[in-house]
Amino acid sequence: MIPVFAGFAISHPMTVIGMQVMYAPYYDKISMRHDFSNVFKTARNIKKHMGYRGYFRGFVPGMLISGCIYVDELKELLKSF
Repeated sequence: MIPVFAGFAISHPMTVIGMQVMYAPYYDKISMRHDFSNVFKTARNIKKHMGYRGYFRGFVPGMLISGCIYVDELKELLKSF
C-alpha cells in the first residue's frame, strides 16, 4: 500500500505538468499559451509563479481517489495495527 502512495507522490508533479501542457491551447492570452507550450517551459513557469507547491496542486483529492480504489488493501493494513 505504501508503495502505491509513494509512486503517486513521485508521479503527481509530472501529471500536473502534463495537464498544463495539454490545456495550453485553450488559454485566452497568447503569452500564456507560449509559457505552457512544452514540458520544460511549463515546469519553469510553475516553479516561477507557484513555487514547488505548484507541482502538488490537486494532490489530496488524487490521494483520496487512490484510497477509494485501494480500500480493501487499506482495510488489511489497518487490521495489522
